[in-house]
Amino acid sequence: MEKDNLLDFIFVGGMPRSGTTLIGQLTSQSKDVFGIKTDNSIINYLPKIKNVSFDLTNSDLDLVIHNLIANTTARKWKLTVEEVKSVTEEFPVSNWYDLAICFMIAAKNKFKKIIYIKSPGLEFYFSKIEQHLPDKYARKYVYVVRSPLDSYLSMKYAGLAWRNKIGRLVDTSVNWAFRWRQSVNMYLLNKELLKENIFLIRHEDNLEDREKVFKKYFEFLGLELTKKVLNHKNERQSSLAGHSEIKRELTRVEIENISNYCFDYMKLFDYLPESERSNSYTDFRLTEIDFMESKEIAKTLSKIIIKNII
Repeated sequence: MEKDNLLDFIFVGGMPRSGTTLIGQLTSQSKDVFGIKTDNSIINYLPKIKNVSFDLTNSDLDLVIHNLIANTTARKWKLTVEEVKSVTEEFPVSNWYDLAICFMIAAKNKFKKIIYIKSPGLEFYFSKIEQHLPDKYARKYVYVVRSPLDSYLSMKYAGLAWRNKIGRLVDTSVNWAFRWRQSVNMYLLNKELLKENIFLIRHEDNLEDREKVFKKYFEFLGLELTKKVLNHKNERQSSLAGHSEIKRELTRVEIENISNYCFDYMKLFDYLPESERSNSYTDFRLTEIDFMESKEIAKTLSKIIIKNII
């Protein structure tokens, strides 16, 4: 395959427990792809460095880069301070986003392959990446979606297994519904911005017919689909292994909380039970959600207008 036909970067986002890790494992089986082995985007690491402002114009970049590599999972990028700093010499760094781009380009320079970066929530940064990454680097974006009920079920009980010392749930159903909805909203906005340069994968479709999904997905990426990709088995062991005492089920209240708030988008992605896909009550609930969102948008715009006036 000629270099001119290859991408430089693949960026993948979606809610936690939505299948982004599996998509990453499968994509990285391509000989042309190097997958960054971390669950977080470099963009998410940057604000964790204390006493450093968003504006990096007058910052000691050597120290900032060193702290990132030494104190965060950015070390999994297997980059040295010198390798990242060398990029800053040709790519001016004025803020956090610029530095994140330097890490990405440094990885590209070192591994000489398409760099695959995935992170739950990365969809919120797609527009920033598009804005800051130089045009000479070809990139594609991927959004992975999973039913909010199934993803919350997975997160709820995986959280109990991972963090049984905490003695509480990692998230509430109400908060999860809000986050899932915001994530889907961001995908829809990105679709308007990125047009044909973003690809949607339903986790359920990937489990049901991987070959069908990956044929379209790899065609979108311009990569050759091989048996190695299709036959790869999930390396991630279930976080519930050894926790037979944990029953995987949601309460009635949790189901109602998520279904009521995510109802319209569940319909959009075909996650509603067949009995609720088309009836008068469904249409009423969709109208009600549209009205509620319109009020929220109006309140947000009012705050912005008032702030600008003051």
